[in-house]
Amino acid sequence: MSPAQLSLANEIRLAAHRAFRSFVPPQDDRIPITWWTLPSAVAYCLPCLFMAYLVRRRDTHLLRLLLLPTAVAMAVRCAFRYTLEGPAAHSYGCLQVFVPLISIAKAVDFAFAKDGRFKLGEKRLRAVGEPAPPPSAKEGSASGTEPVPGHAIAPFLPAWLDDALDVLLSLRGIGWDFGEGLHVPQSTRPQARGPFLRATARSLLQQCLLFDACDTLVKAVPGAGARAGGSIFLAALPPLPRYALSTALHTLGGCMIACAFTLAHDGAALSASRSSGTRPRRTRPWSTAPAAPRVPDARRAGAAAAGARGRRSADARVLLFFALQPVGLALERAWRRLAGRRVGGGAGWLWTVLWVVGLGEMAVDAWAVRGVMGALFVPEAVSPMRRVFLPAVRRFVSVPDVSAWLGGVVGAQLAAEGAVVG
Repeated sequence: MSPAQLSLANEIRLAAHRAFRSFVPPQDDRIPITWWTLPSAVAYCLPCLFMAYLVRRRDTHLLRLLLLPTAVAMAVRCAFRYTLEGPAAHSYGCLQVFVPLISIAKAVDFAFAKDGRFKLGEKRLRAVGEPAPPPSAKEGSASGTEPVPGHAIAPFLPAWLDDALDVLLSLRGIGWDFGEGLHVPQSTRPQARGPFLRATARSLLQQCLLFDACDTLVKAVPGAGARAGGSIFLAALPPLPRYALSTALHTLGGCMIACAFTLAHDGAALSASRSSGTRPRRTRPWSTAPAAPRVPDARRAGAAAAGARGRRSADARVLLFFALQPVGLALERAWRRLAGRRVGGGAGWLWTVLWVVGLGEMAVDAWAVRGVMGALFVPEAVSPMRRVFLPAVRRFVSVPDVSAWLGGVVGAQLAAEGAVVG
């Protein structure tokens, strides 16, 4: 190449590097998230919310396509330009990436939905600025629109904002055209509003206690349960106890993820039911679904969790676990085409265990090494397990200190390795 061509190539490379760093700055140049910087850190939600409004209006396809680059660029820039510091970095850092990822996915969906997004039963969307039909409008009215009575989110919100939030927050598409044919587990909650609220409150309390119990057990393991991080595979233990412990830690981590999802669902259902006077549908995919639909749903939940943790635990094992999920789904679809039925029954559960538990341990180990499992999720001051239950049990029953024993085993192993090296 001539000197002029080399100079041009260097300039292009430098410009590309500067453009990349304008969206993904070095870690030292990122802005800590505080109450003052929080509005800027979540500013990417505004274009996505505007696209959610437009996707519920007809003749807005071109405008949504034009807004897509702005929505994606803002989500990427806000996700990487701002950072959490301190104990919250490991505890809640996943949300800093998970929410922008969802925002990008929703923006892409809104942009390429040519005719907009319809609720099931709707035949025509309103135009921009067209007033909403009165709540008493009958189905099949002259407007051609079949409104859903009441507010979907909260009665105090304007109708346009409530409608935009409804399509934006609907991840599985229940009641929408993009979720038509979706498997919805049968609800196990009472149908009346009062009993539903009481059952949801009980579930919320149970999940809080279960999350605290799992977190306490994880913190009892030296290394993996420490904030400094450590592997779930304790080399000081013999092979069988070592992998038994790693599987137990992986299972506890999975329970914590499931509890977190259920806590978010129960909290949203409880607040929405109290504010809007309606009973939301119970749609946890792992609660009451048959075995066959639960197989891909469980893996999707694991893949979502792995992808959400990817930035904080920048490890190839997490990316590998995340990238292998479409392979498993493709194999399941191939089985369905060849056998004429879904993967289910005992073989389906073994298939799920192989992917979620067997391959999932490498992702959990990557998180543990970087201190994610030892992060502060439940402060000890408000932990019923550590403040009430364990002291009460130790007062009346002689419970061996497993954490101290494991710490002694690990310490002895490290000392032996140091002596050999010396």
